[in-house]
Amino acid sequence: MQTGEFLQDPRGARRAQASCHVVVATAAGQFTAMTEDVGAQGCRLVAPRALQLGDRVSLTLTHAGLPRRLTVPARVVWAFAAGGRCRAGLFYDPAAHAESARWFSELLRFLGLAESPRWPVRLPLSATVYLGPPPLFAVHATPQELALLSRVGSGATVAALLGTDLAQWAARERSLWSLLAQRHLTTLREESVPPEIWSAFLPDRRDASRRPSTPAPAFALPMLQPEGWSQR
Repeated sequence: MQTGEFLQDPRGARRAQASCHVVVATAAGQFTAMTEDVGAQGCRLVAPRALQLGDRVSLTLTHAGLPRRLTVPARVVWAFAAGGRCRAGLFYDPAAHAESARWFSELLRFLGLAESPRWPVRLPLSATVYLGPPPLFAVHATPQELALLSRVGSGATVAALLGTDLAQWAARERSLWSLLAQRHLTTLREESVPPEIWSAFLPDRRDASRRPSTPAPAFALPMLQPEGWSQR
């Protein structure tokens, strides 16, 4: 690809960072999980058991602000397990998309969110991305996401982050969209944070020669809505 080209978010980018209780029913039994984000056609969740790529499951999503649940068949499109927990992306069965879209619209209305994403859905390879605020507590990132975060520094172009290794391109692109959705990456300099703020989360990926000789200045995380995005 050339730097004049664009990336398109393959998820359609209609996602809300909402915490929904999920009952996951598999061939081996059922368990509960929590969503990290929810969309009209899929969701990302954290589960106490491992899920495998291609697994067919049934999901029942419940949100405290909605009177009804969403029960939908789904397929695991990616999964990563570590530390006794699993993060996974699930795509709802297309036959259920009309119902899941209605439920998602109800969720957006309850949360007071416009049906448009905070992050871009079309991103030039020449665009610069910056580190956004880290999580307040633990980070549940995949190794690929951590590797991408460690390459950003004080700002890097999308092309530089994805590199020229075509074997790594797809995984890095998926991580890029995931980190933008989680707001750990941003295209807006005014929303960025100094790289030193991420040092506690990326201790082994920092070049020792770049570590500051003096303590980093105090920094207050920007106030962000706990669930959802705001209009750009």
